[in-house]
Parts: sequence; C-alpha cells; structure tokens
Amino acid sequence: MKKFFVKSLCVSALILASAYPYTSMADEIEMQYQRDVTACHINPDVDLQACLKEAAAARQAARADTLSDPAAQTIERNRTSRCDGLVGNQREECLQLLSADNEVQTEGSVSAGGVLRKIIITLPAEASQGK
Repeated sequence: MKKFFVKSLCVSALILASAYPYTSMADEIEMQYQRDVTACHINPDVDLQACLKEAAAARQAARADTLSDPAAQTIERNRTSRCDGLVGNQREECLQLLSADNEVQTEGSVSAGGVLRKIIITLPAEASQGK
C-alpha cells in the first residue's frame, strides 16, 4: 500500500509539473513586447506610432541580447547634466537635490507623471548693517 501511494504521488507530481508551461526567453521577450504595445494603446499622452516603434526596437534588441541597462557613468552624467544650465549656488543646490542623500524627500513616480524632490537648505542669515 505504501509503495503504491509513493508511486501515485510521484506520477501526480509529474502531471502537475507538466501542466505548468515552460516559458522560454523568446516567450518572455514576446510577452514584454505585448505589455509594451498595450501600454502604448492605453496611454493617451504618448505618440502611438513612436511608442510602437520603440516597443519593436526594444523587442529586437532583446532578441539580439543587446538590450542593457545604462552604465553607472551614463546615469551620473545624465543626473549632473540636468543642473548644467544653472549657475552659482543654484547649480550646487540642484546637484545636492539629485544626490542620493537621505535628506532628500521624494514623491511621485515617472509613470505617474513626474518625481518631485524636496530638500530643506538652510541659508545663513545676512549680516545686518548698523545705521
């Protein structure tokens, strides 16, 4: 009886395992492409043709295994270039705001339309001139 139970348990496990389809990398790429296309059609604020073209380019790059995350240097260069148009203290404050410092409060998300960063910067009081 015990042997029969173990054999039937093993057979049941094999049947269950075969019920879950194996997902290949090609399937994952195609599913991501379908999600991207769906997002293009759902979001009314994007240029549909440009979005579909970008989704197709991402799928092609994933198939060629050339889809990659940007390097840390590129990310840092993009981060600091946002502040390049500012001068003096404004540029320094901008760089401080974009730093990974714990004092920076972040709200929102890119998908929600934007990220709001907030930091409190204490400025020294101006010296009063006696009259």
